Amino acid sequence: DRLKMGQMIWYAVDEGEKAGYGKSLQQSKLRPVILDVIHETDIEDMMKGVKIRERQKKVIVRLFNQSYEQKGVLTNADVASILRLSMLTISKYIQEYEKETRRLVPRRGTIHDMGRTLTHKKIICQKHFAEGKTVEQTARETYHSPQAVVRYTNDFKRVRECLKEGWNIQRIAYTTGLSKSLTGEYVEMINGEEIPF
Repeated sequence: DRLKMGQMIWYAVDEGEKAGYGKSLQQSKLRPVILDVIHETDIEDMMKGVKIRERQKKVIVRLFNQSYEQKGVLTNADVASILRLSMLTISKYIQEYEKETRRLVPRRGTIHDMGRTLTHKKIICQKHFAEGKTVEQTARETYHSPQAVVRYTNDFKRVRECLKEGWNIQRIAYTTGLSKSLTGEYVEMINGEEIPF
């Protein structure tokens, strides 16, 4: 009774679910969400001649946002299955959108802090250091907890101070307790000079 034309129900992982190593989807709490797979604006965009890439990007972001608004989080695999696109395409379009808008898409990997994602660390540090946003503002705008924002910004500051002393990645990783790969991500951000010292 609640579905309109172009909508579907999908079972997303509950926003409050805690991620764990080896935890399967069957062990996770799921939440039914209603998604606009086809919206009237999609038809309007097609009639206006908007390129398919831009239309698909808009739909992908909408699906993630709609799920999050209903306290569910989708994965790239979910959206790839719904739209019958490859996961590589979904990932590429999300990266483009986040780079163009400097806004994060609320995906499961971002919300539950899973996997290696340089983008969200970089955006969090840019918002906090370059834009002068508070921890709470940054958390709200990036779909992260305040604790995660504090962790990322503190790690960034620690690595930055070590770099000022001329230390190499191995020494910084050992001293800070961060992995070499994570230390390398922060070094890459700092050397990119997009975030002010």
